[in-house]
Amino acid sequence: MSAFEYVFVLVSLVIGLAITEILAGFARLLGEGGRIRAYWVQVLQLTFILLFAVGIWWTGWQLHDRVAWSLPTLLLFMVGPTVVYLAAHLAFPEGLAGEDLERFYYTVAPRVYLLLFVGLIWGLLARVMLLGGRMMEPQTVSISAAAILLVWLASTKKHTAHAAGVIALLVILAASMSLDNVVIAG
Repeated sequence: MSAFEYVFVLVSLVIGLAITEILAGFARLLGEGGRIRAYWVQVLQLTFILLFAVGIWWTGWQLHDRVAWSLPTLLLFMVGPTVVYLAAHLAFPEGLAGEDLERFYYTVAPRVYLLLFVGLIWGLLARVMLLGGRMMEPQTVSISAAAILLVWLASTKKHTAHAAGVIALLVILAASMSLDNVVIAG
């Protein structure tokens, strides 16, 4: 087992927990069979968190050639998966019985978006420090734009701002992912 494989098992576990949180929330919502009305902005927010988690895992492959890992490097690398897990856990209520998902969304949205902001700033730093990225390359600029948008979403209560903001986040994430040229090959 390589050092990367050893380290990435832990990273993958935390990312897997985040993905499980989101998929379990969607499953609970579907299981309600229409008794609970989904809030579309929350569904898009959860989709963003899901894609962000997958993006962290996918981008992690770029570190597969790293031979040596120190505990501080591992801890730095774990920040992103950890805050994405926390955001995924907070973004959907534990039980749905009688839950107003729109009200729930606006109650937790500031904390969720601040956690995601920390995750994106982490991604920016990790991209530059661990992957040798440059500050003015397209993906770094898109991460910066999304981070600014997350702070704005965390600070506003306007419903139209959240609707437009979460759509913009997904567009920025899709654009960033389309620029990613990482290929996993044996």
